[in-house]
Amino acid sequence: MFDLSDHVALITGGNGGLGLAMARGIVKAGGSVAIWGRNADKNAAAVAELTAMGGTTAAFACDVTDRASCETAFAGTLDRFGKIDSCFANAGGSGVRGPFHRLTEQDWATTNALNVDSVITSFQLAITHWLERKSGGKLIVTSSIAGLMGVPQSGGYCMTKAAVQGLIRSNMGVRAFRPTPSCPVLSKPKCRSTPPNIFRTDASAAPHPARLASWRIWRGSPFISRRAKAAS
Repeated sequence: MFDLSDHVALITGGNGGLGLAMARGIVKAGGSVAIWGRNADKNAAAVAELTAMGGTTAAFACDVTDRASCETAFAGTLDRFGKIDSCFANAGGSGVRGPFHRLTEQDWATTNALNVDSVITSFQLAITHWLERKSGGKLIVTSSIAGLMGVPQSGGYCMTKAAVQGLIRSNMGVRAFRPTPSCPVLSKPKCRSTPPNIFRTDASAAPHPARLASWRIWRGSPFISRRAKAAS
């Protein structure tokens, strides 16, 4: 349904989970995928799977919490593909969990580096690239329902996932860029400004990440800025 030929998508954390699911959807639609991940074995397995599907893909060793590592991976991505057209800031994790009053300054910094700083770095690299090319692109970040509802013992995770939703809803996406948060939760499709009490546990209204990813970056998709979309 979606024609992504000549489209190159960069997916951080694309060697497994939601990232790999999104990569599959993009490849099925004819797009190319650059995967960033720390685990060499998972990177190789993801490339093998996507290549077997007929996709053009490559993986780059990258620690998204280290800016120099991201810059090296981005340079490698451009050497391989010549460009990127969309950037999925998907890498992240639960970070340091525990009682709020016992979390140290370093605990907060660790979770922030993983879930916020990594998004800022990848988006800045992508936007700079598009400005140099005088082109546009799409920015997508994987958030969480935890950024809306909260999860016990996970203050850092909830705070950082709320933070990236705030970032994506700012005016950073005016004109050339299309910033979009993607909430990997089982909820109503549009979770922007939605009260927590309406969220549900069935997946009837939430599209699969593979379909959601390909639709987000398809040329015929509507201009979506500062909006959230649920995925199951």
